[in-house]
Amino acid sequence: KEKFADKELSVSFEIWNPNETYTNVWTGDEIVRYYSDYAATATTLIFRGRVEKPSQKGNKLMVTGRSESLKVVDRVVTKSYSNIESSLVLIDLIQTYGSSFTYVSVESSSVSVTKQWTEKPFWDCVKELCADAVFDCYIDKNLDFNYFSQGSRLNTSEAIVHDYNMLEISDFSPDLCLLRNKIKIYGATIDGIQIIYTANDLTSQATYGIKEEIITDNNITSYEQASEIGEAKLTMLENSPIVGEIKSILMATVQPGEMIRLSSPEDNILPSF
Repeated sequence: KEKFADKELSVSFEIWNPNETYTNVWTGDEIVRYYSDYAATATTLIFRGRVEKPSQKGNKLMVTGRSESLKVVDRVVTKSYSNIESSLVLIDLIQTYGSSFTYVSVESSSVSVTKQWTEKPFWDCVKELCADAVFDCYIDKNLDFNYFSQGSRLNTSEAIVHDYNMLEISDFSPDLCLLRNKIKIYGATIDGIQIIYTANDLTSQATYGIKEEIITDNNITSYEQASEIGEAKLTMLENSPIVGEIKSILMATVQPGEMIRLSSPEDNILPSF
């Protein structure tokens, strides 16, 4: 199982262990590799991670862990940047806190950022950069950081299609409860004055009323930084997202952040990405 949203990828598996054959086989930090193909024998490495918690559950052994990103996501960041393009900030973070990782697949953005981080969790910093640039980020099987514009990567080999590999589908529709049209930022207090910034979408407020989100973060140490974060968050949340869930049989080649084709005419989902 792999998860990708605003968290690092994770892995879990369970096996029958009534005779304790596999007891103590995994104690922690063992490498887990997952291969996936449509051929009779899978040879394409899709995921690499580390075991963190082996546990007995009845007659089964449950093993959980995370991708190799665990080597860096548990670090804390103390860094400052002034008007630096976001991908360059990410590369500097990797060089400083994740020397065992590469950044070949880090793509440039058109967004420059100003940051002042003091002992902030590494992955929270990455999520902040993603929000600023509207990018996705993950660490792949080769320990390489991928940083790319949301929706820019298309998987043309896979699709979820009705009457073929679709198992279940829930309602797909805009969800107003997730909309936010006012973002209020409370930053650090410097020389007795707290940094405060408010980002507003007045058109949305007039239509739907005020839907507010408060962000309090002492790592925000300048008005410019508060403005960047507030406007980026507003851009992410000012439109009602289309929310739904679709399940299919396992697809061998899908990677995090990729868009794939969906088709379910009965649910008004025409064939498209």
